[in-house]
Amino acid sequence: MPTAIAVTSPDLVLVPPDGQTPAAAVLRPPDAQPLDDAIGQSAALLDRCGYVVALYPDALPGAYARRLHTVRSVLESDRMALLPIALPPLAVAVLARQLRQLSVSDLSPGVLACAARLLAHYIHAGAQLDSVAGLDRVDVGLGSHVKSWLPGTRFAVLAGPAPRLVPV
Repeated sequence: MPTAIAVTSPDLVLVPPDGQTPAAAVLRPPDAQPLDDAIGQSAALLDRCGYVVALYPDALPGAYARRLHTVRSVLESDRMALLPIALPPLAVAVLARQLRQLSVSDLSPGVLACAARLLAHYIHAGAQLDSVAGLDRVDVGLGSHVKSWLPGTRFAVLAGPAPRLVPV
């Protein structure tokens, strides 16, 4: 019985490269699902899979994170692990897919949860941008900010494993 990997948004579910990888469970936000339904969904998931490892970005709204902890405490279950991940959403989706692929092996749920922390350090997530105006996780110096006003200037932004900004 594989450990269920849960995420907090359908956007965090990537299509697996093979047909053996189990689907990810999506835990819906508080405004889209009443607490009773969330508890029932999580209880059914625990009954079906035995263990749940729930990944969520650390930038998740506070009400949503509190909902996850409330569901876990109401179920009084130590079989549900909640893991905040300090990565951008695409990197969290890649990590969730890797854990889903690992969940079909004979690894225990504790090892999978530890693997999430370890694998998060090896995921390089970034983008190429024209402007650095809206960056909140990467320190932008005054010089880079002024350069972003020039036409044709591009920047490579690496959000993980260490935030960096590099002119292209």
